[in-house]
Amino acid sequence: MRIVTGDECGLLKECLPSLAKKKSAKTVDESKKSNIIVDEGIRRINNGERSCRRRGIVALTWTNTEEDREFSSLHLDGSVEVWERGHFDEDFGNYRFSRKFDNIFGDVVGDGGLDPMKRPLGFSQYSIEGKSMICAANTEGKVVLLDPTLENNQTANAVRSSFTVFQGSNNKSTKLGVTYPLASSMSVDEANHYVAMGGKERETVLWDLNTSQQVWKAKNLPPDAQTLLQPQVWPTAISFLKNSVFSNADGNIMAVGSAHNEVRIYDIRVKDAQAIRRPFAVTPFGLIEHRVTALCQSNAHTLVVGDAAGYLNAVDLRKLGKKARVKKSITTTVGSQGRFVGPVGSVQSVVKHYDSPVIAAVGLDRMLRVYDSENRKELACMYLKQRLKCVLVGRERMARGDDDSIVSENEGDIDQEDVVDDYVDSDLEGSVNENNEDDDDDDDGDDHSGSQDSQELSESESDIESEENSSASDDEDDAPPSGKRRKQ
Repeated sequence: MRIVTGDECGLLKECLPSLAKKKSAKTVDESKKSNIIVDEGIRRINNGERSCRRRGIVALTWTNTEEDREFSSLHLDGSVEVWERGHFDEDFGNYRFSRKFDNIFGDVVGDGGLDPMKRPLGFSQYSIEGKSMICAANTEGKVVLLDPTLENNQTANAVRSSFTVFQGSNNKSTKLGVTYPLASSMSVDEANHYVAMGGKERETVLWDLNTSQQVWKAKNLPPDAQTLLQPQVWPTAISFLKNSVFSNADGNIMAVGSAHNEVRIYDIRVKDAQAIRRPFAVTPFGLIEHRVTALCQSNAHTLVVGDAAGYLNAVDLRKLGKKARVKKSITTTVGSQGRFVGPVGSVQSVVKHYDSPVIAAVGLDRMLRVYDSENRKELACMYLKQRLKCVLVGRERMARGDDDSIVSENEGDIDQEDVVDDYVDSDLEGSVNENNEDDDDDDDGDDHSGSQDSQELSESESDIESEENSSASDDEDDAPPSGKRRKQ
């Protein structure tokens, strides 16, 4: 199972959880008996580049998913880099730089450095007419469609089209003297070619990538019956649910995590004339205690929610109840399946393997953690030194057995011979070994040793009988002595 991570210093690393347990310990000082543990399952990809926060990595995506051959990285300066896997599949971390597209958003870098109102927000890959495309967005609400297969590295030719989501709005959102960017989250629906974006006090909107038109917009919950105030809106994480308990393979359900400690579930069937714009379910108060930072669907009925405090909660979608109005407010019965124990820093990204119940999570605690999504057991944990921002999981599968190891090549072979050990009782093991030693000594002797042993045995038996008779005649009331026992 190959995992690629990106951190805030611009470093790309490939990790193999199968090698996480194979560690080499080097003793620094024998008197202090302190060991430095070096993890062997981590390899840096961009070795020739210096670490720089200006080049921090925002998001990662596959551009060629066949055998994990090619992926792209989006950086804070607005550039997109494409990396190709080497020819030697047995070596990990063997990626070479292929091409680069500079400043795809335009004026991202200002006079004083990076403009926080226009910094890159994220990007994702989608296919149209059999061709791989990339949809990228920034905090200004600008969406760019990029062709990563172009070889001449010219950004003007690679950018196919662009549009602005929040039309007619200023590029700032000011509240109580604090300025916020327009957009704070984005996600791409690969099946329907939609992009969803939302920001502080701006509801989530859905745009069609083919027509560059808005097709759907969310609506807030009804106002409170007592205060007549509507709940605050601040989408911070968006995920499209596929093959869930509410939708089919095409996907018509969208989950939106908020900075106000809740997750809302929307029905986004835009072709339906009676489509519901309000969320039909929200997580109850207290289920999520901190700002939602990452969402990931682990199976048809489970949604993994990561927050700013390092908590990974598994929300059970099967416990979603019908909409009920109590004092003109929506209440639901969303329950939690449990928590993934481990992360202690803000969770930045959670990604599931495409066909296995395995998820990978990274965050500001500098740890890459791999979990079994069914029983929430931690399969691997790797320390990567820098604060991580995004993770990318390859197509190689990972076993979820008790030994938490990668599936071996011979596993499941019906022609493989079984190793069966004979059962040996621990109490009789010592006596059996003694008898075997006596037998070995007897076998090493000559042929006349057998007659000699029988003669000695008869003499010993006669001595034992005489001793018993004499002791019995002396005192009949006493117990018989514990003399030598006769060999069988």
